[in-house]
Amino acid sequence: MKYVIYISTSTSLFADAELEGILTISQKNNAINKLTGMLLYSEGCFVQVLEGAMP
Repeated sequence: MKYVIYISTSTSLFADAELEGILTISQKNNAINKLTGMLLYSEGCFVQVLEGAMP
C-alpha cells in the first residue's frame, strides 16, 4: 500500500456546488483506479490523502 498526502491552496474560494462536482468526479476516478482516501477543504485550502496499491 502506498500513500500520497498533499496540501494546496486555491486562488479563489469554492462554492458548495463546485465541491460537490469535485467529489462526484473523484469518487468515479478513485473507484476506477482502486484508490481510497479523503479530501478536506476549508477556506480555500485542501488537504488530501490518497492510498492504493502500486503496480
